[in-house]
Amino acid sequence: MFASVCSEWIKYRRTAIPWIAFLAPLAFMGIVLLYAYPHHGEKTADTLVQDMMDQAAQLWYGVWFPLGWGLLTGLSAQFEAASGNWLALRVREVSPAKLYGAKMIVLAIYTGLSTLWLFILLAVAGNLLGVPDAEPWWAVAAALLAGWIASLPLLFISLWLAEAFNWAVAVGFGTIGILIASLIGATSLGNGNWTFIPWSWPIKFTYMSYLSLTQSGENLFPVTVYWNVLVSAIVLSMAITGISVKWFKDREVK
Repeated sequence: MFASVCSEWIKYRRTAIPWIAFLAPLAFMGIVLLYAYPHHGEKTADTLVQDMMDQAAQLWYGVWFPLGWGLLTGLSAQFEAASGNWLALRVREVSPAKLYGAKMIVLAIYTGLSTLWLFILLAVAGNLLGVPDAEPWWAVAAALLAGWIASLPLLFISLWLAEAFNWAVAVGFGTIGILIASLIGATSLGNGNWTFIPWSWPIKFTYMSYLSLTQSGENLFPVTVYWNVLVSAIVLSMAITGISVKWFKDREVK
């Protein structure tokens, strides 16, 4: 499996996928800085970090995650279609499950590294705005990690849509996700029902994680809701992985 993952990683080096994963956090951090800089002198360090976290979560998991995850999976599927639609790989004695599983792992790594890069840029931006190093940047990192975990089910669904149909379907799926994530995940419309809508999980889960870690003395969210969403995201990711890998294994390549 490791060899399949390495092979998949090498395939992407000359595609747009690494550039998108690298440049997207830079663009969004520029937007966060434009928002935070004019008022940074009027706010305390805690408030400034929370405002930056709010903006980053809304932009990253409310806008970029639904569209970007669809775009990355669509590009990945389009790359395979342009390279012979898996024919050259499927005729070899390599397990189809390993081929598809490696693609899922590499895309998860790229999105994870992109989210890590966003955190690094957030910390650098905070330093530029005068936020002390003592501020809970670890809570920001944990919150973004939680949001990334909650986004994996939709990443894997997007990949299946791109492979089963075409890249445009995956991007369209992501575009719809922007509306749902923005309305349900970032507004009061989702209060009480967001746990049943996976598009809202990343942005809501990011907020929950950050506020729970930085304001632990307050009962902001029911603990059961937090763990239910986390377990649901992990179980759903595993279920989608198993179903899509079996689908790819049984798929007839033409």
